[in-house]
Amino acid sequence: MALTEAEYRQRIENLNKIAAERRAATHCLNGHPFTEENTYWTGRGLRNCRICRSDRAARQRTEKKIKRMLIFQRAFGGDGIGEKEPEALRRMWS
Repeated sequence: MALTEAEYRQRIENLNKIAAERRAATHCLNGHPFTEENTYWTGRGLRNCRICRSDRAARQRTEKKIKRMLIFQRAFGGDGIGEKEPEALRRMWS
């Protein structure tokens, strides 16, 4: 389905309107202000909230740690922090 020229122009206008709204935003979606200290600019020119980015990274680290612990529990039994655990795995938890 091809777009008519009028439909194409309308879509471009809508995209420009959305881009302008995002540029005008003073806070991220979670309500943190876009200050110079709290704004991270991507290589593509997009801005991200540093607080949200940090929270997301911490959540991902925790999820990764839980996954490793579950894998160990399935393989060796126990709580994943016991005497059966090799030293290399013990270092991964800390």
